[in-house]
Parts: sequence; C-alpha cells; structure tokens
Amino acid sequence: MAQDTDEVVVALDVGSQKVLCVVAKPGEAPGTCQVLGFGHVASDGIVEGTVVSIEAAVRSVRHAVSEAFYTSGVPISQVWAAIGGKSMTSASCEGTAVVRGNEVHDAEVTIARQNARDHAEATAQVNGRDLIKLIPQGFEIGDAVVLEPNTPEGLAGSRLVCRVHAVYGSALNAENLKRCLARSELELVGYEPHPWAAAKAVLTPSEMIRGTAVIDIGAQTTSIAVFSGKMLRHTEVCKWGSERLTMDLSQVLGISLEEAEELKVRVGRCSLKEVIPGEMVQAKDPSVSYSRELVAKTLAARVREFFRLYEEHLRTAGVWDEVGAIVLTGGGAHLQDIDVLARETTGKNVRIGYPRWIEGDAPMLCRPEASVAMGLVRCAFEGADAEEEKRRTHVRRRRLPQFMNRVITFFVGDY
Repeated sequence: MAQDTDEVVVALDVGSQKVLCVVAKPGEAPGTCQVLGFGHVASDGIVEGTVVSIEAAVRSVRHAVSEAFYTSGVPISQVWAAIGGKSMTSASCEGTAVVRGNEVHDAEVTIARQNARDHAEATAQVNGRDLIKLIPQGFEIGDAVVLEPNTPEGLAGSRLVCRVHAVYGSALNAENLKRCLARSELELVGYEPHPWAAAKAVLTPSEMIRGTAVIDIGAQTTSIAVFSGKMLRHTEVCKWGSERLTMDLSQVLGISLEEAEELKVRVGRCSLKEVIPGEMVQAKDPSVSYSRELVAKTLAARVREFFRLYEEHLRTAGVWDEVGAIVLTGGGAHLQDIDVLARETTGKNVRIGYPRWIEGDAPMLCRPEASVAMGLVRCAFEGADAEEEKRRTHVRRRRLPQFMNRVITFFVGDY
C-alpha cells in the first residue's frame, strides 16, 4: 500500500548478529509511532559492532532493506542508523560564556555551545579518540537549570554554562558504515550512538530523572547508558555479549556452538528455581541429554560475572552511585531469570526493557532486540519536531522586529 513518504522514517540497526530495518510513521497519539513494515535478517561482515567486510555487510543491509520495502510498500532511499563499536566511550563536557547586561541572549548561548564543543574535541585529542556525537544536555545560569530542547534566552545571570555529552569512538568504523549504506544506495540522514538509541526506546520519563542504567546486551557487545536528572551521564560499549554464554555451554557440555545456542534459547535460565533435581534436557540429537542443573549453573556463573563487570565499569566512570535502577534490553535480555540474578548481584531494582510508544500490532518490534531500531525511530521524529520548532522560532524572531519597526514608524516617523 502506498504511503505518504514525507512523514515516514526508516531506522537501520546493523548489529553483529542481525540487521533490522524498520519503516514507521507518527502514530495518532502524541509521541507514538505506527510501524508500516520491517526487514530482519542475519548479519554478516560485522564483528563486535565493527565493519570488517564491506561486501558482506552490504549484502546484509540490502537484504533487510528489501524486506522492509516489500512489507511496507515504501521506497527506501534515506535511513537513520545506529553507531556502535567496542571502542565507544563518553565524557560529560561543558562550555561557559560571560553574560553581558545580566540577561542571556542568543550570542551568549552560541558562545557557550561552541566552547562546550571545543572542550569535547580537546578531550578527544587527549584520549586519542574521535568525537562521534555531541548530545546537548542543557544549560545552567545561576540557580536555574534549563534542559534541552529549551534555551535560556531572557534569564538573568552573569555566567552561562552549556553541558553536552560527548560520545567518542572510531571515525573509521563510522565511515565504513557510511560506505556500506552508500553502496546499498542509501543516504544517511541521521545517526545516534547505539546506547542512546536503545535508551530512547525503553526508558520512561521518571526513570530518566531518578537515575537509571540501560544495559543493552547484544550478541558480541553490550551497550550501557546512564541517565540521571533527565541528563545522559555516561555511555559505553563493552566488548562482550550473549555469545559468551553460548561459548560457555559449548565448552562445558562438549557440543557445537549451534547446539549450544539452540539449547540456551530453548531451556536456558539463570536460576535453579524451576529446575527439578536430576532433570535432563536434550539438544538436537535426541539420543544425547544433558543436566539442566548444569546448564543453569553455567549460565548463571557467566551472567553474575557480567553484572560484576558492569558495576566495576560504572564505578570507574563515577556514576554507579547515581544508578537507582537497571533496565535490561537487547537479545540477551531474553534469558530467563536474568533480571532476578542481576537484582541479586547488583542490589538494584531491575526490569526487562521493551520498546515503548508503538501503536498497533507489531509483536516482533515490541521485543528487547528491537530497542535500538525503535529508539532510532523516536530520535528521527524528535529531530523533525525540533527542526520544525527552530523554523517557527526563526520566523517569529524575524517577524517581531518588522512589527516593532512598523509601530516605531507609526509613532516616530521613518527617518
């Protein structure tokens, strides 16, 4: 069925295990979206979130986009994509500006933003990383905190502080992804860091305020984003994922990776709550069976190690004490009782995160592994809304002086 392509966005999540392409448009309720179609295929040419084979990655992207076109009926030429990779790190940076006349004007906002960018770029050079994305957080002027997308023009004060969240990674990896899209005849119209996109799909406004870590467990990497006070405090990509669990089962049980993955998905869990003593489970070969207790203990040991490492990383980053809750998403969040074990290990409140804000029947895209793609959709809609608001603000600012000039001319004269 043909659609009005002016309001349609296409999100593309190119991961180590899958490529997911989603076509969506705004839903009837504010802040929601309606899925028109999607393509979901196994990925090739991507290792730990990094492009290692252009040709293989292009084939995967083309296949997913073709499926999305077939199911949606929408021609696809422009996409929003997620940027990941095991080298991704972040830093909170700020820039200041002296406020003249004790009132903030657009000039001071521009200066503060540029100084924040300069700070982020200098940090990138010191750490030997590339600046991938700047995510505006807001401003501080006196006792007032102004969160994006609002601006502080008109407020009183003597010193304006602009806060940004800088995401660092490999510019070469970003360029290789862009080349994959170009060879697939796709234009990259926007991109977001992988952890940020996942968080946009699963977090509630209250969770962003009170302090929450979103942990997106992929096949080969895990993305982490920490929010507090509605601000993004930390993003990071760790170079391990749910494939480690599969490898552990393969080694402990002496079976192939394919058999271990099937066993993990079908009967894997992280606790012994519902495991009957002496219970056996079968892999693909019905003549061979394995202890379900051994399967559960093997998975639990690795998952417990994962969450101890997550805590260690966030303590090192100085944000662990701000975390009051953890939201688990990504394909690894499907493992039974992973939230229970995470709660026991970290002492935090834990829940499984599913993409929100979707209208209609889209069960495949309401699963944790679709969080990044659905977060990209939301970022695209919010970006379009912000651009429209900027255009309207520009028009208002341009028309106001014209109106005042006419008033002055009426009373004073045109001299």
